[in-house]
Amino acid sequence: MSKQFSREKAASDIEMKAYSIGIKLKNSGLNENAIYAKLEKQGIPVDLALEVAQNITLESRKKFKKEEKHFWSLAILQIGLGALVALILAILLPEKKDLPINFIVMGILLALNWWRKMNSLKP
Repeated sequence: MSKQFSREKAASDIEMKAYSIGIKLKNSGLNENAIYAKLEKQGIPVDLALEVAQNITLESRKKFKKEEKHFWSLAILQIGLGALVALILAILLPEKKDLPINFIVMGILLALNWWRKMNSLKP
């Protein structure tokens, strides 16, 4: 019974070590294949190294998709607010033709800037 417990503990220790190393490698900017190769090189069993590399990259993809969805909501909101302010200004100040256009352009530029930042974070 105690030998089985010690084997399970050793296996979980190796798994924790593999995930710890894998997360550090992912944070340093490596892709799934590079993480797998480095884990295997450090003595992690092949099947565990492959599983860890896949799980870590899958988790970062899920996180990015969630953030990207949030980005598009904010971008549409920003452009919509710019258009709303432009409409109100066009009604209140009809002699200032360029002011409403500036608000719409500002909303689009902010959305494009956020999009550029999101693409720089892409896994």
